Amino acid sequence: MSSLIKYLTILILLALSYCSIPFKDIFIVTLEVTSNEGTKITEGLNAIFLDDNNQEIAEISITHPESFNNTLVWWVHSSYPEKSGNIETDKALKATKAIVSATGCKTKEVPLDIMSYFEPLSFSIHGGGPAYMYHFYEGKIKIDCSHESN
Repeated sequence: MSSLIKYLTILILLALSYCSIPFKDIFIVTLEVTSNEGTKITEGLNAIFLDDNNQEIAEISITHPESFNNTLVWWVHSSYPEKSGNIETDKALKATKAIVSATGCKTKEVPLDIMSYFEPLSFSIHGGGPAYMYHFYEGKIKIDCSHESN
């Protein structure tokens, strides 16, 4: 009987150890865009994400499903690359800047300082699950939409 308990304990510990390794990545960039005067910019709002070599990784617009109001949202989940334009998180993590533009406004280059942290295994009923890496950047961007910039 005691060897059965030992084996079950080992199996449980192995399962917990496996779930504590972050096999998944979540990558989210959120850019809230306003004019220099503080008005919300929505018309023709888009962002092109580039790597160090100025190679395009992705382009999103305000019509992107996760974007809303005057906020551009780009997300990539390692388990669902087909929902994020078939972009893998490894490729998304190479993004170092975004070129933000809107109708009637000057384009603005925004450096991306991607933050990362480890989200451990959770047994929470809501939002619980195996460990993962969370990579994100949140920025409030002001762009020049004065009439002289056209």
